[in-house]
Amino acid sequence: MTDTSLARRINAFAPRMYDLIPETAMLIAASCTGIYYRRMTEEAHRRTFVGTRTCIESRVKLECEKEQQEQLLLSVIPAYIAAEVKRSIMLKMADACQQEQSNRSFHEMYVQRHNNVSILYADIVNFTPLSEQLSASDLVKTLNELFGRFDQIAQDNQCMRIKILGDCYYCVSGLPVSRPNHAYNCVNMGLQMIEAIRSYRFQCGHEDRHSHR
Repeated sequence: MTDTSLARRINAFAPRMYDLIPETAMLIAASCTGIYYRRMTEEAHRRTFVGTRTCIESRVKLECEKEQQEQLLLSVIPAYIAAEVKRSIMLKMADACQQEQSNRSFHEMYVQRHNNVSILYADIVNFTPLSEQLSASDLVKTLNELFGRFDQIAQDNQCMRIKILGDCYYCVSGLPVSRPNHAYNCVNMGLQMIEAIRSYRFQCGHEDRHSHR
């Protein structure tokens, strides 16, 4: 191939090269725009996902806290009184006119009268020496195990626990539903509580540490 023919080919191809420059620049710009758009879209999707996940986590956490508050409230007062207290609080919060009334010194009394009920007071004999012999964690575990059994016995005998104070367990039969056999329920529960304590002492091997009265 002679130099003349090579020069002719170069001269013929040169205009095409100049035509490809703007097309190449356009393709590069389009590619950069597409990459930028994709990155921005992915970032927006990521922020949306993170925001949605945070919202769901907050909602689940709120539901768990609400359930814990419900359990705490029900462990302090009976369910029917707890429902009345919550209803009263919701009404006060919904009514802005109740602000002045909520600032008064006296609070509402949630009291209901019940006739013909039986109340069972039970405590653990020699609880003070027991608390000195056991560690704090073991003592809490012991009371939790016993009171858990007492709650089940109360449910089986149509009794309702109204209070736990230290080693004292208070329950009642005949409310909120009136029952003609309320006295029998409490007596039967007391006997089953004695049996539950005897069974627990046998399981733990502490026959002389605690009893029931």
